[in-house]
Amino acid sequence: MSMGLAGQLANRGGKYLFSAAIAPPNLCVCRGWRVRRVATSSLVLHDDRGREELKHTIILSQNGRHIQELPVIVRRAKMSALCEDEGSSSEDDRNTVSESQPDEQDLKELHGVLKSCRTLKHLLELVWDVPANELTPVVSVEILRKLIELENNQHYRRKTPPNGGAEDRDKNSSRDAIVCSLLETVVASNDPKLILESLKIITRDMSRAASRNNNSWVGYYRERLSHEALILATDSKFLISELCEIVHAFSYIYKDDADLIDLLWVGFEAKAGDIDPSNIVEVFRTLPLFKKSRKVVLGHAEIAFLQVCWSLNGAAIAEIMAALQACKEVGQNPSDRLLAEISNWIATNIDAVSEAEVVDIVAALCGLDYNSPRIVQSLEKYVKTHNKSPELFANIMEYCSKFRLRSPTILEACAVHVISNSTIMSPVVLKSIFSPYGLLYYHPIQSASFLDAIEKSFSENFVRFRPEDAADIVLAFIFLRRYPVQFVSKIFNSNFLDRLDSCQNEETIRSTQTKLKLFDMAMTLDCDDYNGPLLPRETNVRSMWVDKRLTKVMHTVIASLEKSAGSRCKISQFVLMSGMPAVSLYIVDILLHPSSPSPQQEGRLTLTQEERKSSIAFLIHVPEHYCAHMDHLTGPQELRHHHFQKLGLSTVKLRYDLMNRYLSHPRSLDRYLQESLRAAREKQAKQ
Repeated sequence: MSMGLAGQLANRGGKYLFSAAIAPPNLCVCRGWRVRRVATSSLVLHDDRGREELKHTIILSQNGRHIQELPVIVRRAKMSALCEDEGSSSEDDRNTVSESQPDEQDLKELHGVLKSCRTLKHLLELVWDVPANELTPVVSVEILRKLIELENNQHYRRKTPPNGGAEDRDKNSSRDAIVCSLLETVVASNDPKLILESLKIITRDMSRAASRNNNSWVGYYRERLSHEALILATDSKFLISELCEIVHAFSYIYKDDADLIDLLWVGFEAKAGDIDPSNIVEVFRTLPLFKKSRKVVLGHAEIAFLQVCWSLNGAAIAEIMAALQACKEVGQNPSDRLLAEISNWIATNIDAVSEAEVVDIVAALCGLDYNSPRIVQSLEKYVKTHNKSPELFANIMEYCSKFRLRSPTILEACAVHVISNSTIMSPVVLKSIFSPYGLLYYHPIQSASFLDAIEKSFSENFVRFRPEDAADIVLAFIFLRRYPVQFVSKIFNSNFLDRLDSCQNEETIRSTQTKLKLFDMAMTLDCDDYNGPLLPRETNVRSMWVDKRLTKVMHTVIASLEKSAGSRCKISQFVLMSGMPAVSLYIVDILLHPSSPSPQQEGRLTLTQEERKSSIAFLIHVPEHYCAHMDHLTGPQELRHHHFQKLGLSTVKLRYDLMNRYLSHPRSLDRYLQESLRAAREKQAKQ
């Protein structure tokens, strides 16, 4: 970012006035920065005579190809103030600060006196007796701290005031006057540390925390301190760590309103060179609290991270990643360069990271939706030597599930851990570990022992599982071709279904009901001991969800198949077979069947057994239907092929990515479909 108006505001912040004597009133151009005036009444501060003293304007900042609007404050000042010598101003500030500092003995005596005050009334009487010349800024801060402490204690001890609150009203009038006097003394000192300390103290005011009325004295003293802190931050009077504390204080005082916080970017820019390993985590923690200026502060934090990341420990990296995840949730994605550097750090330092820190790092990676080969290799290396924490394996398995990582090293290590520790795993951990095996359609080497351990733990703790988690586990058994008939009576009973209906999330209820339909259908087709179906089939199915990507290629694919299918066959698209539940998994994308099938009933196609044997189901698989390396179908898609084959259909796998690539090469698409059709017919002939 170029050194223009923002840089000057960072160095001399608040001492610039945009008036006709300096620049045109509507537009100001300064070293590549274009500035236009914007008035915002919520950020106006009045002086003792009622005149507006603080406003803000908007600058357009350009950093490479990126241009954005950023708010900065503007203080109304006399023209003579613009020509003040910076050195004398700094000297005055230093003198003011030095005069406000008492010696250690005086401070110790003050603490002793304040400690003797047991009630708010006693403290107020003490303050009234203090001479005005002894009420220094430091003394005012200590009194304010004690006052808030006493009020908070009283707030917790007594919820309703006696005598209708008459005594409290009299006390509040005295309290208001004293607090305003204390804060005016602090603000007049122009001491950044005292102003920051006062700002932190008032954020702990529990007795009046709910009051957000800016017309009251509560709102006044909070705004008075906040604006003074903002001016000093713009003047570069605060350290990086202090700026972070101001951001958190503003976020508490002005909930859901980031206007003042966004103005603090100038202070962060001025102190960007001071970001180091001791404060970089605090800077990242503030990022989710910014809005308009978050990108600028994130840019400085990113540059600093690239310089100091190798001196950070695992806990710091985990906290930084959690902050980036929070930024992503509010719409600010971290750069690829930053994520790549984090990936490099993980790959290099994974052995020095504790299991608890790895849990946090992996959870943040899931939230950031980020994966890389180096991270996978690091996790494979880590699970070989760290296998004591079930929570560690649960998070890693959720990571594998999210990115469909079919890593034999991780899956085998996790299976061994489950066999030894399944009895001590909580229901949530057991579900997180086991469900990915079904999704990835992976059978461990010790598959029988692994599944037996899961079944035993699931059976002993069934009532502790949430209905949606129980549905995930039994469905994972189905994907792995294990049919847990012993759980049917526990799943399809009134108690379990009532627990499901009591769930507050409608989406969770619908999703779990769909999983139970799949479980019922799979048990009906594959388990001889299952007397199903137990769930009723939907009638009058009018519409179902279909991936829009399939409709993009459907017309071209059908036209190509018609050339080689022959006139005796008919091609139908998006077919739901008779007897199948109304679930998108059971939709046949393209069905090549006899030209005169039985009529459709209630939106379903009915075929005789002979007609099914001569029919071919083409299933188009998008990349999400495969594991990460596109070499294995996921468990649900394998089950889809298996069930259609159980119904007598021949199935053909068509890859969407290849067909989409061949759309501009019709001959290649025709060749691909003809080879797939020929292979299916040869398979039919052998059966």
